[in-house]
Amino acid sequence: MKLKRVMYKALIILFLFPLLSNAQPATHDTVKVKEIVKSCNRLFENGDYKKIKQVSTEARLLSEKSNFPKGRVESIRWYALSLERMGDPDSAIYLYRIAQQIAHENKLKRLEAQCWHNIGFASYLHGSFDVATEGYLNAIRIREEIRDTIALAWSENNLGLIYWRQKSRNDALKHFLNANDLFTLKGFKEGIAISGNNIGLIYEEQGDPDGALAYYKRSYIVNNEIGHKSGIALALNNIGGIFNIKHNNDSAEIYFHRALKINKEINNLEGLELNYRNLGDINKIKGNYKDALRYIDTAIKVSIDSKSPQGLIASYQSLSWIYEAQGDYKKALKAHQKYAKLNDSLNFGDQLASMEAKYGKEKNEKAIQLLKKEKEISDLDLKRKEWMIYSGIAGGVLLLIIIGIVARVNLQRRKTNKALEQKNVEISKQKEIVEVKQKEIVSSIYYASRIQNALLTSENYFKTRLNDFFLLYKPKDIVSGDFYWALEHKGIFYLIVADCTGHGVPGAFMSLLNISVLNELIIERGILQPDLILNETRKEIIRSLNPEGGDVSKDGMDCILCAIDQKKNIMTYAGANNSFYLLRNKEIIISKTDKMPVGLTHNERPFTLHEIELKKDDQLYLVTDGYADQFGGPKGKKFKYKQLQQLILSRSSLSMTEQKKYLDAEIEEWRGDLEQVDDICIVGVKI
Repeated sequence: MKLKRVMYKALIILFLFPLLSNAQPATHDTVKVKEIVKSCNRLFENGDYKKIKQVSTEARLLSEKSNFPKGRVESIRWYALSLERMGDPDSAIYLYRIAQQIAHENKLKRLEAQCWHNIGFASYLHGSFDVATEGYLNAIRIREEIRDTIALAWSENNLGLIYWRQKSRNDALKHFLNANDLFTLKGFKEGIAISGNNIGLIYEEQGDPDGALAYYKRSYIVNNEIGHKSGIALALNNIGGIFNIKHNNDSAEIYFHRALKINKEINNLEGLELNYRNLGDINKIKGNYKDALRYIDTAIKVSIDSKSPQGLIASYQSLSWIYEAQGDYKKALKAHQKYAKLNDSLNFGDQLASMEAKYGKEKNEKAIQLLKKEKEISDLDLKRKEWMIYSGIAGGVLLLIIIGIVARVNLQRRKTNKALEQKNVEISKQKEIVEVKQKEIVSSIYYASRIQNALLTSENYFKTRLNDFFLLYKPKDIVSGDFYWALEHKGIFYLIVADCTGHGVPGAFMSLLNISVLNELIIERGILQPDLILNETRKEIIRSLNPEGGDVSKDGMDCILCAIDQKKNIMTYAGANNSFYLLRNKEIIISKTDKMPVGLTHNERPFTLHEIELKKDDQLYLVTDGYADQFGGPKGKKFKYKQLQQLILSRSSLSMTEQKKYLDAEIEEWRGDLEQVDDICIVGVKI
């Protein structure tokens, strides 16, 4: 044990040695660091933790030479994550704290919150639930402040896991549901799968196996869609658990083995421990005690290797049950004693509620301490003033005059302070009024977003009519001026992607108006040709927004409207300022459209109808200008259309679902900490 601790310290010193020395001047190579960090995501998905250690060290050295704090934090964090997944949570927590401190000093709030979250997870695996709770609460505080919704959902989800470990199921369910709502709001499938799986876990423990099975199956489907192997394995394991509850032992064992195979492939120690333990339990039920003991012994070894006391607790309990079933009560008692000792050492369930309450009271407690210190200072100051008065009386008339002047100044200052206090009270009241109004406005806008989302064509509608597609829809604000809309009518599939004038609430009103007009023109008035539809839409917009005539309102939209005959593979289309991309034989073809909006313009003329013959495996990308106009990158410049086209071309061999994932990740990485400047809408379709 001492040798291992010495090796751990040596490992940390070797990795951090350059951090403790003065950084030497180097070229600014942030692009290279970002590429390495991005590769760490892919390596993590494949379970290649050794490679992560290697490349994160390279990224850290480059970051220090370039004086790139964000790169330093990311590289140290990834190195720590590799150690955590390789069974060394002590070293991981130590490094996470260093990364958190660097992030805090450089005001990198998003990364600081991520480091706190990592501290929470590593401590959770290690059984240090109090430290884990502190980590997650700090992460939640920062993520709420910066409105980092998806990351906030992860912290809510993991805090729920701590409550679950402490048998506080209602509190755990509350946090899991919070996480699931946040993930669903953002359409983040990985989070929906994981939090949904955890909700199923609570239902299972509350005696609702059918409700739990529904969530587990949903989690399995979503994990398969995104190719998340550890999530697939966990869902399979939990489905097996439900079959076990229903006494279908053979089916349960099949699911446990399927999960075990995947976890072996990705070297997921936490998942392996769970699989071995479940296989031990199922063999005990079937009376195969030799196999049961073999599986439980393996589970115990994995828990020790991964330093997971939670796994040890459950495995020793299972071991006790197997020995009891064999009639070996001496060994059963010994295993139970180990279980009880470990369980008692990790159980701090009574502290959880107080920790959350304490966390919420921290600011008040600090304020009270500060007031106490100020009172002590005030008491000392009063004694000093008394001494000065007595000295002044003894000193003569001159000091009395000075004291009089000082008293006069103090009186004036009190009057000034009183006036300031009154002013502050008035300002505070005005602030409260503004905050109430702001909450009412935000609440109304959120309600408007639900209305807008209801009018957008649902993803299920697309699924029933297209083989492969994606919808990347990211409003700048709560509601959006960009919209997508589809309709199958008389054998023709109509698809439009549009960018209305403005964004936020004004843009959303325009999108609702345009969707309403499109429905009326195609369904009620039977106008089926894209150019004629845009001509009539322009008339309706002008009539609605400028009924008196004259050059008053120039609101409208830029768009691309396609009409696809899926039987003949013929597409007609018309466009207003916007184009679409056709990817064929690894080459991007940019469509020609009219350079005028759908709205009031001085250069008004009929829209042009175009026709194109589609081929199998053609890929269509209908885009607005929001993606290309995002600022970011090393120099804070626009992403631009050319870079978007190159990105689409480089990922074109992937499925549409994977392409959406990369497009979304790329623009988020490009923006970094910069604010989103416009609505984003891209629809991809594979013929």
